[in-house]
Amino acid sequence: MEMYLQFRKRTFILVLLSFAICVTGNVSVFRELRVNINPGCDFEGINCTSWTNISLVHIRSDGHNDSLHFVWSFNGSPSLLLARTPPQTTFSVNWDAFRNNSLNSIKFNGPQPIYTFAYTLNKVWIYNDLDDNVRIDKVNQTNVVGYDTSFFEWERQDFMSILSTSDVELTFISKKYKNHSLGPDGFFSMSIRAKELDGYSEILPYMLHNSNMTQIDIDFGKVQMNYPTENPKNTRVAFTFTLVQGDEEKGSSDDTKMRFDRVATLDDEHTPGVFSTINVRTPIVGSYDQSFLQWKPICYTGKIRDITDSIDVNAYDIQQQQMNFSDMTLKNSLLRAYYGAHLDLLVLQSMNVSFGTKQDKFYNKTPHISWTYMTGFGNPPEDYVSLMVILVVSIGFGIPVLIILVSSAFIIYKRLSKPRDELLIGH
Repeated sequence: MEMYLQFRKRTFILVLLSFAICVTGNVSVFRELRVNINPGCDFEGINCTSWTNISLVHIRSDGHNDSLHFVWSFNGSPSLLLARTPPQTTFSVNWDAFRNNSLNSIKFNGPQPIYTFAYTLNKVWIYNDLDDNVRIDKVNQTNVVGYDTSFFEWERQDFMSILSTSDVELTFISKKYKNHSLGPDGFFSMSIRAKELDGYSEILPYMLHNSNMTQIDIDFGKVQMNYPTENPKNTRVAFTFTLVQGDEEKGSSDDTKMRFDRVATLDDEHTPGVFSTINVRTPIVGSYDQSFLQWKPICYTGKIRDITDSIDVNAYDIQQQQMNFSDMTLKNSLLRAYYGAHLDLLVLQSMNVSFGTKQDKFYNKTPHISWTYMTGFGNPPEDYVSLMVILVVSIGFGIPVLIILVSSAFIIYKRLSKPRDELLIGH
């Protein structure tokens, strides 16, 4: 009898674990991370790989059959190039050409990339929302001022870095714009994180990550941008991203355009009070390759994130963008350094995000914005119900059902075990 009970117990555990795996999805392919900062950097004969005011970061995620490359540049507009290549492909930089913003100054050697995607955060908008409309497209455009991100001066914070084969974290901070201070305590920072293992982020809004993607945390705090002399009382902030799909040339078909969608979720276990996720998906190349940006429609107004200090992230339709190399944000970006003149032939689109909620007392109240988004290869990950929730729900429903079944069985047993004479007397 004891052996039978142990068998039943083990069978129940295996079934529960199988169910949990079905709910949480498949385990991603094992990958090993490698990081190279300013690879081969040389300036007039001086090794500049350790210089913190020059930052080109190559994060390589190696699997059995391919390698995923995340190439970040904070020289000019903050930009990211994603590439999937055969394992033997290498990456190199022509530093003289790169520092002069020349075409095709970075490249992959050996077998060429199977797939590429890139984007740049090229504009910061400060707008005076006099009527508390929140959205930048509903504000009189005379009250909107744009700032090219290529003029922010970035410093890599090496003392905050984590560099290992399983965990990468780098932070970049700007406190100046065109040699002018962003204010006594003003700063604009971006942190990039990559991890070997699947899981949820340790900071709000606790987004799901895997080895095919990287997490970006943005902080925009106490920034004074001289609008045109000082920030207005009803200030709000917005960003513009320019995105390019490296393997799809321009076309009128929807199949060659990036698309925006909002995915509803059934629970808010990981991000309390938020029941949706925003995805920006690139066109699918072949039957597999695509990329994405993903975020929760929430950000935080304190440097220490808390759900009580949250406001909305407002997304806008993706727009077609014309190539213009006179635009400094594109000229001084990784997009031009890699794609060169071919950039004009590719799918080039832009999108805006803004931050704020009606009656939130505007950016001036805190003033701080902390926002997280993810970017990576393949389909955007979908939130799953944790094993703990599955157990709680199973116990919550299972115990009452078990009580009912046991009680019913007991009643039936008692009735059947009565002598026939007692049953007749009862009638």
